[in-house]
Amino acid sequence: MRQSAQVIRNDSKFASGLTCLCLLGVLLWAGCASDASKKTADKVWNNAMQSAQEALTRSDREEAERFFLAAIHRAEQTGDNQHLSASLGSFALLRYSQGKYPEVEQLCSRQIAVDEKRLGTNSMVFADELVRFAELEEMLKKYERAEELYRRAQEVTVAKRGSSSPLAGVYLAKRAHLYMLQGRKKEAQIFYGRSLNFLDDAQFNLSFEDDILSKRRHLIEEIAKIQNEYALICEQEGRIEQAEDILNRAIASLEAIHGQGCPQAASMFESLARVQKQRESKENEAAPK
Repeated sequence: MRQSAQVIRNDSKFASGLTCLCLLGVLLWAGCASDASKKTADKVWNNAMQSAQEALTRSDREEAERFFLAAIHRAEQTGDNQHLSASLGSFALLRYSQGKYPEVEQLCSRQIAVDEKRLGTNSMVFADELVRFAELEEMLKKYERAEELYRRAQEVTVAKRGSSSPLAGVYLAKRAHLYMLQGRKKEAQIFYGRSLNFLDDAQFNLSFEDDILSKRRHLIEEIAKIQNEYALICEQEGRIEQAEDILNRAIASLEAIHGQGCPQAASMFESLARVQKQRESKENEAAPK
């Protein structure tokens, strides 16, 4: 697997999210190192993190591991939880790229415990970490654990941004998806239905004016995929009109950020054409002869 100067590339959504968290940690680390007025900046920890990143540019994972472990040890010695969180997150990404998932679980669990103490539970950074960990557990088919983490992320989001936050809807939909994976269809339908109340594109954009555009676009794309999944369930159960409405909403969300007829919605256009044909067929059958 190829590696970049800062992080190891990986296509999975968990690795993408974990990369964001690690980059945040590295930025915090760089901020500490560059702040000349901050006399508490730890040169030993800074040097270890920098050496680990440089090792990654040479594809030397063994050396990167050695320096990440040194950074973790140094942060433990000094009691600097910000440094400890950044070290754990970066090392977790390395371990993920090596397929050492049980160790990634341990590192993520520890990072969450550190940041819960450091940031408190009323922090969106903490909520993001819960979601990244939930995505890992979902990938490993540890669905009950993943559901609990999504639930906690939803609670943090509601406490921070209010019960109408679209992110709360995203986490409801993620829990619905977990229920589907477990064959818990009735619960999935309830949570999918609840999530749709949050996911109107206009509400989403108004609620996220404080977030960066790239994050907003990513979440809208994720919402559209969730809507598409629920639409397929409705279609299978013969709820054609509902499936059509949900697909129209998903397509509208994607076109709002990518433009009309965007390729990101290609499969949804196909699904929409199919359900529209089914609806028209039902209407023709019901029409008086």
